[in-house]
Amino acid sequence: MKQYHCYVFTQDGCPPCARLKDHIETLSPQEKSELDFVPLKTESGERTALAEELNVDLTPTLVVVHETVICDYDAEMGYEFCDLEEESVERFVGANNIIEHLQATGALEECAHVVLFPYRPAVDEEGADPADAEVIVAKHRSGPVGTAICEWQGSRVRFNNPSAESFGI
Repeated sequence: MKQYHCYVFTQDGCPPCARLKDHIETLSPQEKSELDFVPLKTESGERTALAEELNVDLTPTLVVVHETVICDYDAEMGYEFCDLEEESVERFVGANNIIEHLQATGALEECAHVVLFPYRPAVDEEGADPADAEVIVAKHRSGPVGTAICEWQGSRVRFNNPSAESFGI
């Protein structure tokens, strides 16, 4: 039995919910099977019992719940009694936040042919040259991985090939 459960609370007529459902259609069948879509409200407009229990007010909301089965044995009766306890461990509200979380789980990287990470030392290190930049090729199905040295051109928000001066030529 899996140790967690993912509930996605949605409602009809909710544009962010529709956007999220469109994104989820791009996931693999295995990833889709991990998500349970739950309505936030009943037809009468009241929150569903699960939404009440997990304290969900807005849609779309993704709630990750940790499940634990606790069993006690009653020696007198000769029976084992088990209860399922659920504890909410993560909550993401809004289509953008949910999509970012789903992408961070590895689905995007698994499907990608190339994964690049731009890095500018000046963002993290005091005194670093603001023009210094790197593009880290973390995955490339048809070629090598590694780091490419670049120049950051902030006025145009782009990376350029390094100039000869940056190599001391």
